[in-house]
Amino acid sequence: MHLFPFGMRKLPVLLFLVAFVPLVSLPRLSAQSDDEGAFPSFLPEGRTTAFLGVVSQPTGEGVVVSSVVPDSAAWKLGLEAGDVIEAIDGFRVGIINGATFSLPSEIRRSGQQVSLRIRDGNSGQIFDRMAKVGGPATNKGSPNLLPVLGVTSVVSLYGETVHTVTPQSPADRAGLQIGDLISFVDGYRVGVIDGNVYSLASEIRHASGSCALQVNRDGQRLTLYPQFKSTPIVGARRVHLLIVGLTKDPSIGEGITHNIAGLKETLEGIPPEKRGSAVVLEADDCNAARIIEAAQNMQVGPGDTLFCYYAGHGAYDPNQQDQEDPSGGHFFQIPGGDLFRKTLMNQLLAHQAKLTVLITDTCNVPASPADVSIEVGAPMMEEPPIVTLLLRYNGVVDISGSARDQFGWYNRKGGIFTMSLISSIASGSSTWSGLLDLAGAGTSKKFAELKQAAIDQPAGWDQDTREAILKQEDQHPQAFRFDITLE
Repeated sequence: MHLFPFGMRKLPVLLFLVAFVPLVSLPRLSAQSDDEGAFPSFLPEGRTTAFLGVVSQPTGEGVVVSSVVPDSAAWKLGLEAGDVIEAIDGFRVGIINGATFSLPSEIRRSGQQVSLRIRDGNSGQIFDRMAKVGGPATNKGSPNLLPVLGVTSVVSLYGETVHTVTPQSPADRAGLQIGDLISFVDGYRVGVIDGNVYSLASEIRHASGSCALQVNRDGQRLTLYPQFKSTPIVGARRVHLLIVGLTKDPSIGEGITHNIAGLKETLEGIPPEKRGSAVVLEADDCNAARIIEAAQNMQVGPGDTLFCYYAGHGAYDPNQQDQEDPSGGHFFQIPGGDLFRKTLMNQLLAHQAKLTVLITDTCNVPASPADVSIEVGAPMMEEPPIVTLLLRYNGVVDISGSARDQFGWYNRKGGIFTMSLISSIASGSSTWSGLLDLAGAGTSKKFAELKQAAIDQPAGWDQDTREAILKQEDQHPQAFRFDITLE
């Protein structure tokens, strides 16, 4: 991370998005008008989609295959024109209760592979098959939890235009109106794109407690946040917090102090009865031994959530990469002794919590760690988005505020990734994939503004800092692990 316009230091990065080789990048919708061009790109920069390889038509019985792309995943499965795809990963597709749950949207939300339920067009026999589609592991919702927005709509090149709004529905409570044009759901574009329908119904299906809708109303762009009724959180699940910040650092300490304050305020959305232990390590307590000791001493039950946040300097050591470390040798640069990310992550995972989250705001550039050993002490209904994120998901999330070979940038108000993360949660994003997309777009935008300032006002910068930011093309978060399911 860097504080601008002051000196720079290297910071660590913390997430790993499941590695994949995409079969195709998601097409981008060209601008149809000045207003349309003001919307974000088809997917947030850097995101790609899986590709099945069929042209299809939604019906009440499923999605009927019209043609198959040679050498595609569908072609390798033996799919032919006339075959019907009834479900993907347990989710029905086609026209259901008047809403279109589209094949392209479901494939877009898939991971490395998908499970297809196929009805042979000739024999009528049902087959369950796995297709390797090569997409990112984005969040999938639950087939048993179907959020209903409460609108009927008409699809077009620009999105879906609201035709009716059901009274007292999530759409009505959020303020959606007849004539509104919905273009994005949690950062994913909906509408007809290159002949494929990416449907509002499918995207809403993958929301949990709420979602973010980007809406055009009479030329004005709005963001609305419908809240979905959810089943009560059962059991005694609690959220345990470990917050670490290098607040005494002369360059970025002031910004980190603001980061931690903003994060604490966001976490206040967790109901008191769902809060477990909370440890905040700042100033002199921000050292490797104390961090590991605190992680060991967290009293975390197997049904709980463990959330850890670190803000400070970091880097990665290319000589420390191994198959068991998805971060590729990422470590935190802390006075008195560096701390490898995998060391902290392994300690967090040792608690075997239902959900383990590690989020860091650091740099992710090559460096060599200090040769200092670490002595570890003895083990010692409508809801805020933070509740949905931390109490309704299971698995592991490991995210860094900057991608490989990028610096993470700070100002006196805080790290630009952390600021974007907090504002994305505050705006209503309650799916991890949607949150990552929105925070990534916000980070990229803040970086672009910072870079433009370095171009327009060269006199106000330290020379090395200015050169570094001018050489860097972008800053966006990276996921080292993103293995989650919705309860």
